[in-house]
Amino acid sequence: MTSEHSLHRLRNLLNNISVNTELARLQVGQQQPTENVLASLDKVMQACKECALQLEQNRDAHD
Repeated sequence: MTSEHSLHRLRNLLNNISVNTELARLQVGQQQPTENVLASLDKVMQACKECALQLEQNRDAHD
């Protein structure tokens, strides 16, 4: 995977984290069902895991 592709993927993951965090915040403010908030937070957690994996792969590629 190229360095540019890796950076693009990381930016997408970070954007996903940001968007879903803001969505969860809005959902809480609007007193939406807990399931909706948890679904948004699950997406944040998944994107964090993918981001960590991507960073590990980048590190391994440069070792």
